[in-house]
Amino acid sequence: MKPSAEKANDDNVNWDMVYQRACRQKACAIQMCLSRHKYQESKCQAEIDAYKACCTKARGRDEASRQQRHDASASSSINATNEHVT
Repeated sequence: MKPSAEKANDDNVNWDMVYQRACRQKACAIQMCLSRHKYQESKCQAEIDAYKACCTKARGRDEASRQQRHDASASSSINATNEHVT
């Protein structure tokens, strides 16, 4: 999932923020669990694992989205070159 203010150049995107936005609910669940269990991380492993899985899923969606944009851009460039050649 991309932030609403999508950048033209992926180098300018703060991917950590993208993942944080996508997985905010999972991060909050970790904080609540840690608070309930006096910050014993071992008691909140399920919440931590869910957050990591969410980030992995968000990263996969972003990488697929970037690849699609790259493929579309390359295709446009090839088509534009072919139009000038004929």
